[in-house]
Amino acid sequence: MKKTILMMALVLAASVIFTGTARADLPTFDKFYMVSQADALALNTSAAEKTSYDLSETPYLYVHLSSAMDVNLMTFWGNFDDGHNTATFTPSTGSGQDFFLTPTDWTTQKSLGNWDVFGSYKTQQNIPCDTCGTTSFVVTPEPMSMVLYGMGGLPLAAHFLRRRKQIAA
Repeated sequence: MKKTILMMALVLAASVIFTGTARADLPTFDKFYMVSQADALALNTSAAEKTSYDLSETPYLYVHLSSAMDVNLMTFWGNFDDGHNTATFTPSTGSGQDFFLTPTDWTTQKSLGNWDVFGSYKTQQNIPCDTCGTTSFVVTPEPMSMVLYGMGGLPLAAHFLRRRKQIAA
């Protein structure tokens, strides 16, 4: 909980850097969730939310603003389960309502565990948004790793079963 509050504080503090005043006519985050790489690359704006990725997959964030506008999006991705407080910052500039984002350094930053994503934006006129988007996802071992892990346990289980039969006899 403290880590989530810290992440939100970091995003809000970063938005203070932006100059200008908030306006009521600024777009809000209508959609802010994770999607598959295939949906992101196809620019599928009706993509289903994805909450779990394996290590071989690249997570993408889908952001839909309530109205089209030229904005500078800022997202902060953090995994505080790995003991190293892995975090990555992803800025993006674009125009319109729909954005698909992934960290440029994901291959070096990825790690197992729960990831939190926080986002904010400012307009091209340096007006910060007054809302933030948040979502989370989990990175799990890929299925083949789990199969290999299970296969490694089979000889150990067989050994204990043999011992149990020898003791019983």
